[in-house]
Amino acid sequence: MELTTPLSLEQMEAHLRMKLDEWQKEFILAEEPYLILKMGRKCGKSKALAFKIAYDCLNKDFSGSDGICIISKGMRLAKELFLDVRSILQACGIKFVARAPEEDEAYSSLSQMILPNGNKVYALPCGYDGVTIRYYSFWKMVRDEDAFIPDAVDAAVSACLAVHGAQEIRASTPFGTHGSFYRAWHDPAFRRWERKTRECGRVTREWLAYQKKRLTKAEFQQEFEAEFTEIAEGIYRSAIIAMCSRSDINWQDVTKKCILFLGVDFARFGEDENCIAYNWYDPEAGISYIKIKTIHSKFRTTQIAGAVQYIAQHEPKFRMVVTDDAGIGAGPTDILIEKLGKRKVIGVSNHKRIKRVEGERSKYMKTDLHAHLIKLMENGKVVFEDDVEIVRSLLEMRYKYTAQGDLTIFGRNNHAAEAIVRAVFPTRLRHHHMSPWIETIKHDEAQVF
Repeated sequence: MELTTPLSLEQMEAHLRMKLDEWQKEFILAEEPYLILKMGRKCGKSKALAFKIAYDCLNKDFSGSDGICIISKGMRLAKELFLDVRSILQACGIKFVARAPEEDEAYSSLSQMILPNGNKVYALPCGYDGVTIRYYSFWKMVRDEDAFIPDAVDAAVSACLAVHGAQEIRASTPFGTHGSFYRAWHDPAFRRWERKTRECGRVTREWLAYQKKRLTKAEFQQEFEAEFTEIAEGIYRSAIIAMCSRSDINWQDVTKKCILFLGVDFARFGEDENCIAYNWYDPEAGISYIKIKTIHSKFRTTQIAGAVQYIAQHEPKFRMVVTDDAGIGAGPTDILIEKLGKRKVIGVSNHKRIKRVEGERSKYMKTDLHAHLIKLMENGKVVFEDDVEIVRSLLEMRYKYTAQGDLTIFGRNNHAAEAIVRAVFPTRLRHHHMSPWIETIKHDEAQVF
């Protein structure tokens, strides 16, 4: 079968007006059956994966198989890499249509693309067991952020490469000294690439020095030195996160019967993400349905406050937003109080001490917030959208005791976790405090039906 638009790597670089790193070129052209990338953050891992998939689409014929599959823990991450591949192909002259294609057209949805030569690319979440993927027969499988993919997925998807399999590609920043990614890195069958963040010329020394100052030694080694390290004990167990995560949430039904609480984590100076957590709360069942939205910190905190204000004023089921009113969050919290009123905005300081009964030590509000979320999860009162960013953030929350005996909670990638614990904070109120919201939601439903 004649290929769509064969292009060399140099021609692809010219189309995108960019220059690949030498290690990226070597990886893209590699033909060995097992490849693995162990990368520090911001080293160009995702770009290398996207270029390799796009290069194969333009220069190889794998039309007799189910094509190339991009898998990750959740759909969101798989889709991001999928869209990067599509953008590269578009820059190289491929024009996609969203309807049933003619013979000489390329088709793409948000999770599948088919080129005129019959080559296919899929983006699929593997979840916790990979059961939704096991029926395919792929030519290549690309496992993005592989350190976060559960071991149980291996048994389900390994046979997907049995017939047509040309290559298995694993790529990730390390996450602990366990799991299938850790074992694959030490497997001699894999051709390996390792890259530290300081080796990437696109990251400044000043930015990296700031990260080294604010992280623990083990966290910095893991995230930016690409080392397998043991990190302090996590407070959220993967098993309970798995129990609370679902990929089949019908958000249309949820938003009809639930009220909305928001939790916001504002990025501190030098960090790259703000996060808004949506808690669609069913007052009668007492269940919180959680999803998140991340916003890059190139936007001012006043703009993030504006985004929250917009949601609050345009979502009739909105009831309350909870923020951190200390430090960087003080200004936007004041703005939200001014725009929405004191009854709809709660500022909760992570560093505020909560007085306990006589004879017991006081504790920080942050500890109490996370303890409340854990209690809800253990009692089956929280349902998370199956999002790798939620999983990553919760798994990376750690605890330790100070010399004074205080319990402290911390985490490098804490934006989603901090926003979520604030979003579920209103559910701590006693049930009779919820009654006005219950009556309001019943009235809203009566108006709709």
